Amino acid sequence: MEALEDSRVVLIYREELLELMKNDRCFLENYLMIQSDLGKALNSRIRLLSYEKAEDRLFRYLEVHDDEISFNSVTELAGTLGVKRETLSRLLSRLQKEKKIARNGKRLKVL
Repeated sequence: MEALEDSRVVLIYREELLELMKNDRCFLENYLMIQSDLGKALNSRIRLLSYEKAEDRLFRYLEVHDDEISFNSVTELAGTLGVKRETLSRLLSRLQKEKKIARNGKRLKVL
């Protein structure tokens, strides 16, 4: 994973973190928002991975994203869905032939 912009990592010990939270309301609110977003993302990922079939995972992912997505690569999308790239490639080809999805380059849409 790479940072999108110049960044730095800071180590904050537990006691210092608690002190920051106690003394800086803005810090506390931002921290809680980040933790909440992380929890939501993990919950969404667990829900997606609870589907056994690759097709079910793909359609659930599309549903969550208003039936249309853009992706950087089939490999990346396969990783997101928790399936092998080869499995996803075959699935995309089949679903296109069955006219269940439309693929235009790096975009997928449910038909």
